[in-house]
Amino acid sequence: GLLQCELEGYHLLCQILLKRPNLDGLVADFAQQYPYSPELARVLFHYSVYYFEQENYVRSLEIMEGLQDAYLRKDERLEYLFNRAFCDLRTGNYTRSQAGFNKLLGMERNPFTQSSTYYLAYVYYVERKFEQALPLFKSLFSHMRYGVMSRYFWVESKFMMNDHEAVVDAGPDLYQDLDKEYQPRLARIISEAYF
Repeated sequence: GLLQCELEGYHLLCQILLKRPNLDGLVADFAQQYPYSPELARVLFHYSVYYFEQENYVRSLEIMEGLQDAYLRKDERLEYLFNRAFCDLRTGNYTRSQAGFNKLLGMERNPFTQSSTYYLAYVYYVERKFEQALPLFKSLFSHMRYGVMSRYFWVESKFMMNDHEAVVDAGPDLYQDLDKEYQPRLARIISEAYF
């Protein structure tokens, strides 16, 4: 009955959160036994998070596409929307990713607002929509997590738009703060901007 389904659903959620072996089989069995259960959405959500945390975005996205987010709690639904947009970004579906991040940004401020701003700006950057990316990156300049990379992509966007004056003004101060991996790229951009 219903109680049995709920109990098995909660037991399976615990198995997923504890990262037990054979999750694929356990989730498949639950989905087959209780295909119309409201608990199935929460099971699939946490199952998708399991793969998301392993950076297996293709598998995480496959799982998310099979769940009904109306059955998720509010905090789970926000994470679901963010994870789905991020997986779309990582798998190259920029249009859907953009729509997902915009949906999150259209909601009241939430734990994913800053991350959604950064990744939406990044999607615009990748698609060479620099006019749309620039204000989003600029809004994050002082953000602890995204500030430095936002400044970097802002400078690189300005460079791509041939605004060499902005590159020369902002680039040198950014260089010291930047991760070693990006310093040579920035140095090249600054030197090219001078000429």
